[in-house]
Amino acid sequence: MSLISVWVSSPDTHSERRLGTDLTIHQLKLKLEPVTGIPLASQTLSLRRTAPETGHGASSSLGQLVDNLDDDSKTLADYGVQEYMTIRVDSSDPHARSLAGQFTDDSQVEKFELTEEEYAKRSDTVLAYKKRNQLGRFALTASPAPDAQPSIPSDLVPGARCQVSLSDELQRRGTVRFVGPTEFGPQDGSVWVGVEWDEPVGKNDGTVDGKRYFETGPLRASFVRPDKVTVGDFPELDPFADEDEDDEMEIFLFVRNLLTQHARPERRATAQPAQSGFIKLAKLVMAALVAQQAIHHPVISSAVSRRIAHFSRLSAHWWDPTGEFGLLHRMNPARIEFLKGELLRVEELGGPRWLEGKDVLDVGCGGGIFAESLARLGANTLAIDASGSNVTTAQAHAALDPSLRVVNSPFPSPTSSASSAPPRSNTLEYRHTAAEKLVEEGKTFDVVCAMEVIEHVEDPRGFLECLMQLTKPGGHLLLSTISRTPLARLLTITLAEDVLRLVTPGTHTYHKYLKPSELRDFFVTEKHWTEFETRGCPYDPIAGKWRLLEVGQLGGAGELVNYFAGVRRPLE
Repeated sequence: MSLISVWVSSPDTHSERRLGTDLTIHQLKLKLEPVTGIPLASQTLSLRRTAPETGHGASSSLGQLVDNLDDDSKTLADYGVQEYMTIRVDSSDPHARSLAGQFTDDSQVEKFELTEEEYAKRSDTVLAYKKRNQLGRFALTASPAPDAQPSIPSDLVPGARCQVSLSDELQRRGTVRFVGPTEFGPQDGSVWVGVEWDEPVGKNDGTVDGKRYFETGPLRASFVRPDKVTVGDFPELDPFADEDEDDEMEIFLFVRNLLTQHARPERRATAQPAQSGFIKLAKLVMAALVAQQAIHHPVISSAVSRRIAHFSRLSAHWWDPTGEFGLLHRMNPARIEFLKGELLRVEELGGPRWLEGKDVLDVGCGGGIFAESLARLGANTLAIDASGSNVTTAQAHAALDPSLRVVNSPFPSPTSSASSAPPRSNTLEYRHTAAEKLVEEGKTFDVVCAMEVIEHVEDPRGFLECLMQLTKPGGHLLLSTISRTPLARLLTITLAEDVLRLVTPGTHTYHKYLKPSELRDFFVTEKHWTEFETRGCPYDPIAGKWRLLEVGQLGGAGELVNYFAGVRRPLE
Protein backbone atom coordinates (compact mmCIF):
# COMPACT_ATOMS: atom_id res chain seq x y z
CA MET A 1 0.00 0.00 0.00
CA SER A 2 1.18 3.52 -0.78
CA LEU A 3 -0.19 6.75 0.64
CA ILE A 4 -1.06 9.74 -1.51
CA SER A 5 -2.34 13.23 -0.76
CA VAL A 6 -5.62 14.30 -2.34
CA TRP A 7 -8.05 17.16 -1.98
CA VAL A 8 -11.56 16.24 -0.82
CA SER A 9 -14.15 18.81 -1.89
CA SER A 10 -17.89 19.05 -1.23
CA PRO A 11 -20.38 21.93 -1.39
CA ASP A 12 -19.55 22.86 2.22
CA THR A 13 -16.06 21.48 2.90
CA HIS A 14 -12.57 21.40 1.41
CA SER A 15 -9.57 19.65 2.97
CA GLU A 16 -6.39 17.74 2.24
CA ARG A 17 -6.37 14.01 3.07
CA ARG A 18 -3.82 11.19 3.06
CA LEU A 19 -5.36 8.03 1.63
CA GLY A 20 -4.11 4.54 0.86
CA THR A 21 -4.31 3.59 -2.81
CA ASP A 22 -5.72 0.13 -1.85
CA LEU A 23 -8.80 1.79 -0.33
CA THR A 24 -12.03 0.72 -2.04
CA ILE A 25 -14.63 3.29 -3.01
CA HIS A 26 -17.00 1.85 -0.43
CA GLN A 27 -14.36 2.21 2.30
CA LEU A 28 -13.63 5.74 1.07
CA LYS A 29 -17.29 6.72 1.37
CA LEU A 30 -17.33 5.48 4.96
CA LYS A 31 -14.41 7.78 5.72
CA LEU A 32 -15.91 10.75 3.89
CA GLU A 33 -19.29 10.69 5.63
CA PRO A 34 -18.07 12.38 8.86
CA VAL A 35 -15.83 14.69 6.83
CA THR A 36 -18.45 16.02 4.40
CA GLY A 37 -21.66 15.36 6.34
CA ILE A 38 -23.14 13.56 3.30
CA PRO A 39 -24.57 10.08 4.12
CA LEU A 40 -22.87 7.13 2.44
CA ALA A 41 -26.00 6.15 0.52
CA SER A 42 -26.32 9.65 -0.96
CA GLN A 43 -22.68 10.17 -1.95
CA THR A 44 -21.73 10.51 -5.62
CA LEU A 45 -17.97 10.72 -6.12
CA SER A 46 -16.00 12.05 -9.07
CA LEU A 47 -12.26 12.27 -9.65
CA ARG A 48 -11.02 15.61 -10.99
CA ARG A 49 -7.78 17.33 -11.75
CA THR A 50 -7.15 20.24 -9.37
CA ALA A 51 -8.06 23.51 -11.07
CA PRO A 52 -4.72 25.07 -12.15
CA GLU A 53 -5.89 28.63 -11.71
CA THR A 54 -6.71 28.09 -8.03
CA GLY A 55 -3.67 26.09 -6.94
CA HIS A 56 -3.47 23.30 -4.38
CA GLY A 57 -5.47 24.80 -1.60
CA ALA A 58 -8.43 26.36 -3.39
CA SER A 59 -11.93 25.03 -3.84
CA SER A 60 -13.77 27.79 -5.63
CA SER A 61 -13.94 25.97 -9.00
CA LEU A 62 -14.03 22.37 -10.20
CA GLY A 63 -11.19 20.96 -12.25
CA GLN A 64 -11.41 18.72 -15.32
CA LEU A 65 -13.38 15.49 -14.80
CA VAL A 66 -11.18 12.38 -14.93
CA ASP A 67 -13.70 9.67 -13.99
CA ASN A 68 -16.80 8.96 -11.95
CA LEU A 69 -16.00 6.83 -8.92
CA ASP A 70 -19.19 4.76 -9.16
CA ASP A 71 -17.89 1.20 -8.61
CA ASP A 72 -17.78 0.57 -4.87
CA SER A 73 -15.61 -2.54 -5.29
CA LYS A 74 -12.77 -0.80 -7.14
CA THR A 75 -9.80 0.79 -5.36
CA LEU A 76 -8.28 4.23 -5.78
CA ALA A 77 -5.37 2.59 -7.59
CA ASP A 78 -7.81 1.04 -10.10
CA TYR A 79 -9.05 4.53 -10.93
CA GLY A 80 -5.48 5.87 -11.28
CA VAL A 81 -5.76 8.46 -8.49
CA GLN A 82 -2.56 10.54 -8.34
CA GLU A 83 -1.02 13.01 -5.89
CA TYR A 84 -3.14 16.13 -5.26
CA MET A 85 -6.02 15.21 -7.51
CA THR A 86 -9.43 16.29 -6.22
CA ILE A 87 -12.15 13.86 -5.11
CA ARG A 88 -15.46 15.70 -5.43
CA VAL A 89 -18.28 14.56 -3.13
CA ASP A 90 -21.84 15.54 -4.06
CA SER A 91 -25.20 14.43 -2.71
CA SER A 92 -27.87 12.64 -4.73
CA ASP A 93 -30.51 13.76 -2.24
CA PRO A 94 -32.58 16.55 -3.89
CA HIS A 95 -33.40 18.08 -0.51
CA ALA A 96 -29.69 18.20 0.43
CA ARG A 97 -28.80 19.79 -2.91
CA SER A 98 -31.27 22.57 -2.26
CA LEU A 99 -29.44 23.33 0.99
CA ALA A 100 -25.94 23.21 -0.51
CA GLY A 101 -23.78 26.07 0.65
CA GLN A 102 -25.90 26.91 3.66
CA PHE A 103 -22.90 26.54 5.95
CA THR A 104 -20.64 28.79 3.90
CA ASP A 105 -23.02 31.47 2.63
CA ASP A 106 -23.34 34.09 5.36
CA SER A 107 -25.24 36.67 3.32
CA GLN A 108 -28.50 35.89 5.15
CA VAL A 109 -26.93 35.72 8.61
CA GLU A 110 -27.62 38.52 11.03
CA LYS A 111 -24.30 40.12 11.86
CA PHE A 112 -23.03 41.81 14.98
CA GLU A 113 -21.95 45.32 14.05
CA LEU A 114 -20.47 48.22 16.00
CA THR A 115 -19.87 51.81 15.10
CA GLU A 116 -16.34 53.13 15.55
CA GLU A 117 -17.48 55.07 18.62
CA GLU A 118 -19.07 51.98 20.21
CA TYR A 119 -15.99 49.90 19.40
CA ALA A 120 -13.67 52.49 20.99
CA LYS A 121 -15.68 52.38 24.25
CA ARG A 122 -15.42 48.59 24.71
CA SER A 123 -12.79 47.08 27.02
CA ASP A 124 -12.61 43.59 25.45
CA THR A 125 -11.22 44.52 22.02
CA VAL A 126 -7.81 44.48 20.35
CA LEU A 127 -7.89 48.28 20.39
CA ALA A 128 -8.40 48.30 24.17
CA TYR A 129 -5.66 45.69 24.59
CA LYS A 130 -3.19 47.84 22.62
CA LYS A 131 -4.13 50.92 24.65
CA ARG A 132 -3.66 49.12 27.98
CA ASN A 133 -0.31 47.67 26.95
CA GLN A 134 0.85 50.79 25.06
CA LEU A 135 1.43 48.93 21.80
CA GLY A 136 1.60 50.24 18.24
CA ARG A 137 0.59 53.86 17.92
CA PHE A 138 -0.18 53.94 21.65
CA ALA A 139 3.41 53.09 22.64
CA LEU A 140 5.19 55.69 24.74
CA THR A 141 8.19 55.40 22.43
CA ALA A 142 6.19 55.36 19.22
CA SER A 143 7.91 56.77 16.17
CA PRO A 144 7.04 60.40 15.45
CA ALA A 145 4.82 61.35 12.57
CA PRO A 146 6.50 61.89 9.19
CA ASP A 147 6.26 65.65 9.45
CA ALA A 148 7.84 65.55 12.92
CA GLN A 149 10.79 63.28 12.11
CA PRO A 150 13.80 64.20 14.26
CA SER A 151 16.74 65.72 12.48
CA ILE A 152 19.57 63.33 11.65
CA PRO A 153 22.88 64.27 13.33
CA SER A 154 25.51 65.34 10.82
CA ASP A 155 27.98 62.76 12.15
CA LEU A 156 25.54 59.86 11.65
CA VAL A 157 27.08 58.70 8.38
CA PRO A 158 28.25 55.35 6.97
CA GLY A 159 31.60 54.39 8.44
CA ALA A 160 31.04 56.06 11.83
CA ARG A 161 31.56 54.05 15.00
CA CYS A 162 28.48 53.92 17.21
CA GLN A 163 26.80 52.49 20.27
CA VAL A 164 23.16 51.40 20.08
CA SER A 165 20.87 51.39 23.13
CA LEU A 166 18.57 48.38 22.73
CA SER A 167 17.21 48.70 26.27
CA ASP A 168 18.04 50.41 29.55
CA GLU A 169 20.64 47.73 30.35
CA LEU A 170 21.73 46.50 26.92
CA GLN A 171 24.01 48.46 24.60
CA ARG A 172 25.89 47.08 21.62
CA ARG A 173 28.66 48.55 19.51
CA GLY A 174 29.20 48.53 15.80
CA THR A 175 29.76 50.57 12.66
CA VAL A 176 27.16 52.56 10.74
CA ARG A 177 26.82 51.14 7.22
CA PHE A 178 23.54 52.63 5.98
CA VAL A 179 21.44 55.73 6.71
CA GLY A 180 18.23 56.48 4.83
CA PRO A 181 14.70 55.33 3.96
CA THR A 182 14.05 51.65 3.24
CA GLU A 183 11.58 49.56 1.28
CA PHE A 184 10.49 47.67 4.42
CA GLY A 185 8.34 49.17 7.14
CA PRO A 186 5.90 52.07 6.73
CA GLN A 187 6.55 53.98 3.51
CA ASP A 188 6.48 57.39 5.17
CA GLY A 189 10.02 58.48 4.35
CA SER A 190 11.29 57.70 7.85
CA VAL A 191 14.98 56.98 8.22
CA TRP A 192 16.57 53.71 9.35
CA VAL A 193 20.17 53.13 10.37
CA GLY A 194 21.86 49.93 9.25
CA VAL A 195 24.49 48.82 11.78
CA GLU A 196 27.23 46.24 11.32
CA TRP A 197 27.72 44.72 14.78
CA ASP A 198 31.11 43.88 16.25
CA GLU A 199 29.75 40.48 17.28
CA PRO A 200 27.35 38.13 15.39
CA VAL A 201 24.28 39.24 17.34
CA GLY A 202 22.25 40.71 14.47
CA LYS A 203 19.29 39.54 12.42
CA ASN A 204 20.59 39.49 8.85
CA ASP A 205 23.55 40.24 6.57
CA GLY A 206 22.39 43.66 5.41
CA THR A 207 19.63 42.25 3.20
CA VAL A 208 15.91 42.64 3.99
CA ASP A 209 13.14 41.19 1.79
CA GLY A 210 15.64 40.45 -0.96
CA LYS A 211 17.04 43.99 -1.15
CA ARG A 212 20.65 44.52 -0.09
CA TYR A 213 21.36 47.77 1.75
CA PHE A 214 24.95 46.90 2.65
CA GLU A 215 27.09 43.79 2.77
CA THR A 216 28.45 42.00 5.85
CA GLY A 217 28.58 38.51 7.36
CA PRO A 218 25.63 36.42 8.59
CA LEU A 219 23.96 37.75 11.77
CA ARG A 220 26.16 40.85 11.68
CA ALA A 221 23.50 43.43 10.66
CA SER A 222 20.39 45.03 12.11
CA PHE A 223 18.31 48.10 11.29
CA VAL A 224 17.43 50.51 14.10
CA ARG A 225 15.90 53.96 14.51
CA PRO A 226 18.30 56.95 14.60
CA ASP A 227 17.31 57.90 18.16
CA LYS A 228 18.80 54.61 19.40
CA VAL A 229 22.22 55.37 17.89
CA THR A 230 25.02 57.40 19.50
CA VAL A 231 28.01 58.19 17.30
CA GLY A 232 31.41 58.58 18.97
CA ASP A 233 34.69 56.96 19.90
CA PHE A 234 33.43 53.44 20.65
CA PRO A 235 36.28 51.00 20.06
CA GLU A 236 35.47 47.33 19.62
CA LEU A 237 35.28 45.51 22.98
CA ASP A 238 36.79 42.16 23.87
CA PRO A 239 34.17 40.61 26.17
CA PHE A 240 36.83 38.43 27.86
CA ALA A 241 39.58 41.00 28.32
CA ASP A 242 40.38 42.55 31.70
CA GLU A 243 39.21 46.15 31.76
CA ASP A 244 39.67 48.97 34.19
CA GLU A 245 38.15 48.92 37.65
CA ASP A 246 35.29 51.23 36.71
CA ASP A 247 33.93 48.77 34.15
CA GLU A 248 34.35 45.85 36.54
CA MET A 249 32.51 47.71 39.29
CA GLU A 250 29.77 48.53 36.78
CA ILE A 251 29.12 44.80 36.30
CA PHE A 252 29.14 44.23 40.05
CA LEU A 253 26.58 47.01 40.56
CA PHE A 254 24.47 45.79 37.64
CA VAL A 255 24.00 42.34 39.18
CA ARG A 256 23.51 43.74 42.69
CA ASN A 257 20.80 46.13 41.47
CA LEU A 258 19.18 43.30 39.51
CA LEU A 259 18.92 41.17 42.64
CA THR A 260 17.69 44.12 44.73
CA GLN A 261 14.97 44.82 42.19
CA HIS A 262 13.69 41.23 42.23
CA ALA A 263 13.91 41.03 46.03
CA ARG A 264 11.48 43.90 46.65
CA PRO A 265 8.31 42.71 48.42
CA GLU A 266 5.98 44.06 45.77
CA ARG A 267 7.96 42.22 43.06
CA ARG A 268 8.11 38.99 45.07
CA ALA A 269 4.34 39.01 45.36
CA THR A 270 3.90 39.14 41.60
CA ALA A 271 6.94 37.11 40.50
CA GLN A 272 6.20 34.37 37.99
CA PRO A 273 7.59 30.86 38.57
CA ALA A 274 9.15 30.91 35.10
CA GLN A 275 11.45 33.73 36.21
CA SER A 276 13.20 31.62 38.83
CA GLY A 277 15.95 30.60 36.42
CA PHE A 278 16.51 34.24 35.54
CA ILE A 279 16.98 35.17 39.22
CA LYS A 280 19.14 32.11 39.96
CA LEU A 281 21.40 33.06 37.08
CA ALA A 282 21.90 36.53 38.53
CA LYS A 283 22.70 34.98 41.90
CA LEU A 284 25.31 32.73 40.28
CA VAL A 285 26.99 35.76 38.75
CA MET A 286 26.82 37.64 42.05
CA ALA A 287 28.44 34.74 43.91
CA ALA A 288 31.24 34.52 41.38
CA LEU A 289 31.92 38.25 41.60
CA VAL A 290 31.85 38.34 45.39
CA ALA A 291 34.25 35.39 45.58
CA GLN A 292 36.68 37.11 43.26
CA GLN A 293 36.37 40.32 45.25
CA ALA A 294 37.18 38.58 48.54
CA ILE A 295 40.12 36.57 47.25
CA HIS A 296 41.89 38.69 44.67
CA HIS A 297 40.94 42.34 44.57
CA PRO A 298 38.72 44.92 46.23
CA VAL A 299 36.77 45.07 42.96
CA ILE A 300 37.01 42.18 40.46
CA SER A 301 40.05 41.45 38.34
CA SER A 302 39.64 37.89 37.05
CA ALA A 303 38.94 37.26 33.38
CA VAL A 304 36.87 34.24 34.44
CA SER A 305 34.41 36.37 36.40
CA ARG A 306 34.23 38.83 33.49
CA ARG A 307 33.34 35.97 31.20
CA ILE A 308 30.63 34.70 33.54
CA ALA A 309 29.22 38.20 33.91
CA HIS A 310 29.20 38.83 30.17
CA PHE A 311 27.34 35.67 29.21
CA SER A 312 25.10 35.78 32.25
CA ARG A 313 23.81 39.15 31.08
CA LEU A 314 23.07 37.59 27.68
CA SER A 315 21.39 34.65 29.43
CA ALA A 316 19.27 37.07 31.43
CA HIS A 317 17.72 38.17 28.12
CA TRP A 318 17.41 34.65 26.64
CA TRP A 319 15.86 33.23 29.78
CA ASP A 320 13.57 36.11 30.76
CA PRO A 321 10.09 34.80 29.75
CA THR A 322 8.73 38.35 29.65
CA GLY A 323 11.53 39.70 27.47
CA GLU A 324 12.69 39.59 23.87
CA PHE A 325 12.51 35.79 23.65
CA GLY A 326 9.17 35.41 25.45
CA LEU A 327 7.42 33.98 22.37
CA LEU A 328 9.99 31.15 22.18
CA HIS A 329 9.37 30.30 25.85
CA ARG A 330 5.64 30.14 25.17
CA MET A 331 6.18 27.95 22.07
CA ASN A 332 8.27 25.37 23.93
CA PRO A 333 5.30 23.30 25.22
CA ALA A 334 3.95 23.05 21.67
CA ARG A 335 7.37 21.86 20.45
CA ILE A 336 7.44 19.10 23.08
CA GLU A 337 3.83 18.10 22.34
CA PHE A 338 4.57 17.81 18.61
CA LEU A 339 7.73 15.76 19.24
CA LYS A 340 5.86 13.35 21.50
CA GLY A 341 3.05 13.00 18.98
CA GLU A 342 5.51 12.11 16.21
CA LEU A 343 7.17 9.40 18.32
CA LEU A 344 3.81 7.98 19.43
CA ARG A 345 2.95 7.29 15.80
CA VAL A 346 5.48 4.44 15.72
CA GLU A 347 6.25 3.43 19.33
CA GLU A 348 4.96 3.34 22.88
CA LEU A 349 6.22 5.98 25.30
CA GLY A 350 5.97 5.88 29.06
CA GLY A 351 7.06 7.73 32.16
CA PRO A 352 8.19 11.31 32.61
CA ARG A 353 11.52 10.63 30.87
CA TRP A 354 10.08 9.26 27.62
CA LEU A 355 13.15 10.25 25.59
CA GLU A 356 15.42 8.00 27.68
CA GLY A 357 18.04 6.26 25.54
CA LYS A 358 17.49 8.41 22.44
CA ASP A 359 20.13 10.57 20.79
CA VAL A 360 18.59 13.93 19.88
CA LEU A 361 20.13 16.81 17.90
CA ASP A 362 18.87 20.39 18.30
CA VAL A 363 20.09 22.50 15.36
CA GLY A 364 20.05 26.27 15.96
CA CYS A 365 19.66 25.91 19.72
CA GLY A 366 20.01 29.61 20.58
CA GLY A 367 20.14 30.05 24.36
CA GLY A 368 19.13 26.41 24.99
CA ILE A 369 15.41 26.75 25.76
CA PHE A 370 14.39 23.63 23.80
CA ALA A 371 17.63 21.69 24.43
CA GLU A 372 17.25 21.80 28.22
CA SER A 373 13.71 20.42 27.93
CA LEU A 374 14.99 17.55 25.77
CA ALA A 375 17.66 16.69 28.33
CA ARG A 376 15.18 16.74 31.23
CA LEU A 377 13.03 14.26 29.29
CA GLY A 378 15.94 11.83 29.23
CA ALA A 379 17.51 12.41 25.81
CA ASN A 380 21.23 12.40 25.13
CA THR A 381 21.11 15.90 23.68
CA LEU A 382 23.59 17.59 21.38
CA ALA A 383 22.65 21.22 20.73
CA ILE A 384 24.53 23.27 18.12
CA ASP A 385 24.42 26.88 17.00
CA ALA A 386 26.28 29.05 14.50
CA SER A 387 26.67 31.78 17.13
CA GLY A 388 29.41 31.18 19.68
CA SER A 389 27.84 33.65 22.11
CA ASN A 390 24.54 31.74 21.98
CA VAL A 391 26.33 28.50 22.80
CA THR A 392 28.19 29.98 25.76
CA THR A 393 24.96 31.59 26.94
CA ALA A 394 23.24 28.19 26.88
CA GLN A 395 26.16 26.58 28.73
CA ALA A 396 26.05 29.26 31.43
CA HIS A 397 22.35 28.71 32.06
CA ALA A 398 22.53 24.91 32.01
CA ALA A 399 25.23 25.08 34.69
CA LEU A 400 22.58 26.35 37.12
CA ASP A 401 20.70 23.04 37.20
CA PRO A 402 22.47 20.24 39.12
CA SER A 403 20.07 17.68 37.61
CA LEU A 404 21.46 18.32 34.12
CA ARG A 405 24.59 16.38 33.25
CA VAL A 406 26.31 18.97 31.06
CA VAL A 407 29.51 17.85 29.32
CA ASN A 408 32.32 19.80 27.65
CA SER A 409 31.23 23.07 29.27
CA PRO A 410 33.55 25.80 30.59
CA PHE A 411 31.10 26.47 33.44
CA PRO A 412 31.22 24.25 36.54
CA SER A 413 27.92 22.62 37.48
CA PRO A 414 26.67 23.19 41.05
CA THR A 415 26.09 20.24 43.35
CA SER A 416 22.89 19.67 45.26
CA SER A 417 23.39 17.75 48.47
CA ALA A 418 19.72 18.13 49.32
CA SER A 419 18.62 16.23 46.25
CA SER A 420 17.87 12.54 46.78
CA ALA A 421 17.29 11.83 43.09
CA PRO A 422 19.77 9.41 41.47
CA PRO A 423 22.25 10.93 39.02
CA ARG A 424 21.02 11.03 35.45
CA SER A 425 22.82 9.00 32.82
CA ASN A 426 21.90 11.11 29.82
CA THR A 427 24.06 14.08 28.81
CA LEU A 428 23.56 17.60 27.46
CA GLU A 429 26.29 19.06 25.27
CA TYR A 430 26.43 22.42 23.48
CA ARG A 431 28.77 22.96 20.54
CA HIS A 432 29.59 25.99 18.41
CA THR A 433 29.53 24.25 15.04
CA ALA A 434 27.49 23.71 11.88
CA ALA A 435 25.38 20.72 10.92
CA GLU A 436 27.68 20.09 7.96
CA LYS A 437 30.55 19.48 10.37
CA LEU A 438 28.57 16.76 12.15
CA VAL A 439 27.97 15.07 8.79
CA GLU A 440 31.73 15.05 8.19
CA GLU A 441 32.16 13.42 11.61
CA GLY A 442 29.68 10.68 10.69
CA LYS A 443 27.21 11.59 13.45
CA THR A 444 23.62 10.27 13.31
CA PHE A 445 20.67 10.74 15.68
CA ASP A 446 17.32 9.15 16.54
CA VAL A 447 15.66 12.58 16.38
CA VAL A 448 16.88 15.69 14.55
CA CYS A 449 15.14 19.00 15.34
CA ALA A 450 15.50 22.36 13.58
CA MET A 451 13.02 24.75 15.17
CA GLU A 452 12.55 28.20 13.60
CA VAL A 453 15.77 27.82 11.62
CA ILE A 454 15.12 26.98 7.97
CA GLU A 455 13.45 30.33 7.22
CA HIS A 456 16.79 32.00 7.97
CA VAL A 457 19.16 29.84 5.86
CA GLU A 458 20.37 30.79 2.39
CA ASP A 459 20.22 27.26 0.91
CA PRO A 460 17.16 25.44 2.34
CA ARG A 461 17.58 22.42 0.04
CA GLY A 462 21.19 21.89 1.08
CA PHE A 463 20.25 22.44 4.72
CA LEU A 464 17.47 19.82 4.56
CA GLU A 465 19.72 17.30 2.81
CA CYS A 466 22.29 17.80 5.57
CA LEU A 467 19.66 17.15 8.26
CA MET A 468 18.57 14.02 6.41
CA GLN A 469 22.11 12.63 6.53
CA LEU A 470 22.15 13.21 10.31
CA THR A 471 18.94 11.18 10.82
CA LYS A 472 19.29 7.47 11.58
CA PRO A 473 17.28 4.95 9.50
CA GLY A 474 13.87 4.86 11.13
CA GLY A 475 14.62 8.15 12.89
CA HIS A 476 12.57 11.34 12.95
CA LEU A 477 13.29 14.76 11.44
CA LEU A 478 11.24 17.63 12.91
CA LEU A 479 10.96 21.21 11.69
CA SER A 480 9.00 24.29 12.66
CA THR A 481 8.79 27.25 10.33
CA ILE A 482 6.47 29.79 8.68
CA SER A 483 4.38 29.29 5.55
CA ARG A 484 4.79 31.65 2.59
CA THR A 485 1.30 33.16 2.57
CA PRO A 486 -0.03 36.74 2.55
CA LEU A 487 -1.41 36.19 6.07
CA ALA A 488 2.03 35.10 7.33
CA ARG A 489 3.60 38.18 5.81
CA LEU A 490 0.98 40.41 7.44
CA LEU A 491 1.42 38.88 10.91
CA THR A 492 5.15 38.13 11.08
CA ILE A 493 6.58 41.07 9.15
CA THR A 494 4.06 43.91 8.78
CA LEU A 495 2.60 43.69 12.28
CA ALA A 496 5.31 41.98 14.38
CA GLU A 497 8.23 43.93 12.88
CA ASP A 498 6.94 47.13 11.32
CA VAL A 499 3.94 48.07 13.49
CA LEU A 500 4.17 46.50 16.95
CA ARG A 501 7.98 46.24 17.02
CA LEU A 502 7.75 42.86 18.76
CA VAL A 503 10.60 41.68 16.52
CA THR A 504 13.55 43.63 15.14
CA PRO A 505 12.89 44.73 11.52
CA GLY A 506 14.72 42.46 9.10
CA THR A 507 14.38 39.35 11.25
CA HIS A 508 12.28 37.58 8.62
CA THR A 509 12.58 37.43 4.84
CA TYR A 510 9.32 36.57 3.10
CA HIS A 511 10.75 34.73 0.09
CA LYS A 512 12.56 32.31 2.43
CA TYR A 513 9.29 31.05 3.94
CA LEU A 514 8.32 27.51 2.85
CA LYS A 515 4.81 26.17 2.29
CA PRO A 516 3.86 22.77 3.76
CA SER A 517 3.23 21.46 0.24
CA GLU A 518 6.80 22.36 -0.77
CA LEU A 519 8.25 20.39 2.14
CA ARG A 520 5.95 17.46 1.28
CA ASP A 521 7.09 17.49 -2.35
CA PHE A 522 10.72 17.54 -1.24
CA PHE A 523 10.55 14.75 1.34
CA VAL A 524 7.87 12.45 -0.09
CA THR A 525 7.91 12.93 -3.85
CA GLU A 526 11.60 13.64 -4.39
CA LYS A 527 13.35 11.88 -1.49
CA HIS A 528 10.77 9.09 -0.92
CA TRP A 529 10.73 9.51 2.87
CA THR A 530 7.61 8.29 4.63
CA GLU A 531 5.05 9.31 7.23
CA PHE A 532 5.23 13.03 6.52
CA GLU A 533 2.70 15.24 8.28
CA THR A 534 2.22 18.88 9.19
CA ARG A 535 0.33 20.52 12.05
CA GLY A 536 -0.56 24.17 12.34
CA CYS A 537 0.47 26.15 15.42
CA PRO A 538 -1.27 29.56 15.55
CA TYR A 539 -0.57 32.04 18.33
CA ASP A 540 -3.46 33.19 20.53
CA PRO A 541 -2.55 36.74 21.66
CA ILE A 542 -5.45 36.90 24.12
CA ALA A 543 -4.47 33.70 25.96
CA GLY A 544 -0.78 34.37 25.33
CA LYS A 545 -0.03 30.83 24.13
CA TRP A 546 0.61 28.77 21.00
CA ARG A 547 -2.04 26.18 20.12
CA LEU A 548 -0.89 22.98 18.37
CA LEU A 549 -3.67 21.86 16.02
CA GLU A 550 -4.50 18.34 14.94
CA VAL A 551 -3.61 17.17 11.43
CA GLY A 552 -5.98 18.80 8.94
CA GLN A 553 -7.76 20.83 11.61
CA LEU A 554 -9.48 23.93 10.20
CA GLY A 555 -9.14 22.44 6.72
CA GLY A 556 -5.49 23.47 6.43
CA ALA A 557 -6.18 27.08 7.43
CA GLY A 558 -4.27 26.47 10.66
CA GLU A 559 -1.06 26.05 8.64
CA LEU A 560 -1.23 29.45 6.94
CA VAL A 561 1.37 30.97 9.32
CA ASN A 562 3.39 28.91 11.85
CA TYR A 563 3.42 25.14 11.50
CA PHE A 564 5.37 22.03 12.45
CA ALA A 565 6.49 19.35 9.99
CA GLY A 566 7.60 15.83 10.83
CA VAL A 567 8.97 13.08 8.59
CA ARG A 568 10.52 9.67 9.24
CA ARG A 569 13.53 8.23 7.44
CA PRO A 570 12.74 4.83 5.91
CA LEU A 571 14.42 1.78 7.41
CA GLU A 572 17.25 0.64 5.17
